Amino acid sequence: LLCRNGVGMSIVANRFKGVRCAVGFDVVAVERARSDDNVNALAIPADYVDLNEAKKMVMAMIEVPFSSEEKYKRRLEKLGKL
Repeated sequence: LLCRNGVGMSIVANRFKGVRCAVGFDVVAVERARSDDNVNALAIPADYVDLNEAKKMVMAMIEVPFSSEEKYKRRLEKLGKL
């Protein structure tokens, strides 16, 4: 998802059941969001991220798996109960 600061798109996306959208400002943040929080949607803030960085962030979303560590599974279970 693309918008000027990423926040609006993230808010809208997260209203849909099963969507876990994060705003990504750099590749490391996106990698952590995928591995630790199993995000399945990415909002890219176009005003703050250039095209090259955005491409790297999209690749991180595609390539980085959820870590499946027990502490992260528990966190997602708790979020699912909200």
